[in-house]
Amino acid sequence: MSRRNWTWVTTGAVVILAGLAIQQAANAPELAFDSFGSATIPYFVAISLLVLVALMVFEELTLGEGLAKPDRGSAETGTNAPAPRWSIGSRTALSLAAFIVYVVLLDLTDIPFWVATLIFTYIGSRLLEGGTGRGRIVSLVVAAVVAVGTHVVFTEFLLIDLP
Repeated sequence: MSRRNWTWVTTGAVVILAGLAIQQAANAPELAFDSFGSATIPYFVAISLLVLVALMVFEELTLGEGLAKPDRGSAETGTNAPAPRWSIGSRTALSLAAFIVYVVLLDLTDIPFWVATLIFTYIGSRLLEGGTGRGRIVSLVVAAVVAVGTHVVFTEFLLIDLP
């Protein structure tokens, strides 16, 4: 299956799951002790997923094999980019192992959530990148934004204690 077909399959699956989450959140009972309500987190996650899917579709239509394919030279399209050194299977297995280590560290140690998340997100992005060595700084910046952003959103806005 081509990349474009996978984009549409993934989009459909995520939209269906986000729609189900929104529908179920609408049926969530009101809690007397929760000022935001029990549906806040499902709504937040579902809307975040819909935004990410919209960005994925936009990228596919503008940069991929989509409708608005710009005329670019081979250097801009990445045809000269190095191929990943690691196979997809090994990258997936290593990412799964890193996730398991991340969860175990959060459960068994007193490491702050944002530190563990920063390290895991950086390592995960490097693993998924495939070992070509490109984008190290971008991975670090994105990992920091994800780690600190997740910590702030959950602890300050949603009032959820993280490990």
